[in-house]
Amino acid sequence: MPKTTDFLDEELKRQLEEKALLEQEIRDLEQEPDRIRGEQEERSRMLPPWEELADRKRQNQFETSVSRWELTNKRRELTRSILLMILLVMAVLASSWWVFQFIQRMGV
Repeated sequence: MPKTTDFLDEELKRQLEEKALLEQEIRDLEQEPDRIRGEQEERSRMLPPWEELADRKRQNQFETSVSRWELTNKRRELTRSILLMILLVMAVLASSWWVFQFIQRMGV
């Protein structure tokens, strides 16, 4: 009889431990909705309101389009500057050639 009593005691202890674990798990699961609700509230406090998000998105799109136009304008300005530089160099060379030819004709 002592063997069966020990076995029954051990089985009872094991079942009580399992029961305690299951009850703890049940308590944890019962608190889960509160935890999720708390996380959602925290997220809602951290994120800006939807209207502000929409404004930020519009602002970002505007800045992106302005950036593209600015880039296009900068390219145009660079092209014009290069063209003017080439014309200026050609004018200086033509003037230098004209002065050189004038000096040669005068015999100096």
